[in-house]
Amino acid sequence: QARTSRPVNQIANGSIPGLNEHSAEGRLIYRWYRAGLVSGGDGGFRGDAGVTRAEAAVVVCRLLMLAEPARIE
Repeated sequence: QARTSRPVNQIANGSIPGLNEHSAEGRLIYRWYRAGLVSGGDGGFRGDAGVTRAEAAVVVCRLLMLAEPARIE
């Protein structure tokens, strides 16, 4: 069963500096921004930087909140 949802964040294409929304990575990052999985920091999107443990933990926690409670045990 497919699940659809409305975007959590409204962000226009081309509004993330340094990210090409037409690339495969760009489309994915824009989808994640709109879903509320990732967000920009003080400096905005840092596509050339590594991901910290704290940033990864935030994404995992947000993903777990999206999962069906019965599947999280």
